[in-house]
Amino acid sequence: MRIRFFLWVYVILIFWSHLFDLKIFNADAFLFEHSSFRVWETKTVFRKRSDDKIVAMGQKNMHQRVAEIIMELPMHFETLSSGFIDVKLRREDLANLVGVATESLIRAFSYFQEKNWIQLKGKQLRIEAPNKLKQFSDGHILK
Repeated sequence: MRIRFFLWVYVILIFWSHLFDLKIFNADAFLFEHSSFRVWETKTVFRKRSDDKIVAMGQKNMHQRVAEIIMELPMHFETLSSGFIDVKLRREDLANLVGVATESLIRAFSYFQEKNWIQLKGKQLRIEAPNKLKQFSDGHILK
């Protein structure tokens, strides 16, 4: 209830300050002072992203899910100067993340290598065609 009150106060103050061109309201100071509003806003954004990802992963086929995970690897693992991503997970662990058998993950990796979209070297992976992988993951390129 308290968060809703602060949200309405925030919206009303912004509206009035824009309507009358008043410089009495500082939105950043308001958010800093009322950190519970910021926490609520952040949790809402992350919850929405998580929900969107779960729905998307449930509607994608196995190859699309693997492409999605490959696109997220640079955010979670170190990228070496050679452009390879140093993946610290075993293939079984990656397969579990995607929700497929290890053999299916390896087949998907082979498929992407044949297309020259990725390059594999041991536990290291380099994304050669990020746009193609993204389009494939989104369903714009068919297998």
